[in-house]
Amino acid sequence: MLQDLFVLGGENKYEIDDKIKKAKEQYDIKEINEPIDFADLINLLNTPVLFESQSLYIIRHENILNDDEHFDLLEKYLSSPSPFAKGIIAINKKVDGRKKVVKFFKEKGLFQEYGYKKGRELQKWVKEYIWSHGFKIEDQGVDYLIEVVGDNQEMLKSEIEKLFLFEPEGNRIDIELLKAILTDNAQSNIFNLLDSLFSNQDKMLQSLENLIKLKEPVSKIIFMLIREIKTILRAKWLVKEKYNDDKIINLLELHHFYGKKKIVLAKKIPFEDLICYLKRLYEVEVKLK
Repeated sequence: MLQDLFVLGGENKYEIDDKIKKAKEQYDIKEINEPIDFADLINLLNTPVLFESQSLYIIRHENILNDDEHFDLLEKYLSSPSPFAKGIIAINKKVDGRKKVVKFFKEKGLFQEYGYKKGRELQKWVKEYIWSHGFKIEDQGVDYLIEVVGDNQEMLKSEIEKLFLFEPEGNRIDIELLKAILTDNAQSNIFNLLDSLFSNQDKMLQSLENLIKLKEPVSKIIFMLIREIKTILRAKWLVKEKYNDDKIINLLELHHFYGKKKIVLAKKIPFEDLICYLKRLYEVEVKLK
């Protein structure tokens, strides 16, 4: 049973949309994408709609969380909510917890925040999603899948469901299958490009050619390369400070499979080369804007 009026916030759009998707099975959904204040929303919630079951209003515009003017109305409403409708304020970004209205929802236990899943939490989600559909995967496969596809749960779900269609033998998803199926994924080519940037020029050029064929924006490729080199630089500093590999992986919040590769590169590539590549990429990024 849903609460009468609550807030879903955070960068993890998949989790927020999944929560709303489940609610759609029980309620008549009405989405509001334009600015609205609590006075107008409460009026809507208190208005019965003929021939419909209980309504659920999804408010997508974040301005309502700035509505201190009608704070008294909000407090009064939550003490005696409408029997006709419920409301979800769904904001797909990190919500400012200092706002008066946000603090109020948090104090009342009416705020749920969904950040991106990282590390073991994301690995656990991938593994459980695969298991729940009757398939098996080892930890190494989970790590590879996350690093190739990225940490976006919607993209991960899409790629995992493609794997199901191949009906692997024994319902076992292994590294060989992952490498074969994910070849044409844009993210996988970015991963391969980054992985081979300093070690295998032919493989790097092939990955770049694949990205161009997939019409991947140049700006995104540059952004990913910059992010990767900055990660390697941070790893290089931690190696210099005598941190062990596991500590570095934890500090950088990397997945084990991915982290090991970055540490190898950090140990191998001279600091001057990394700075040189980073400077050139920043110059290209500026020219693209």
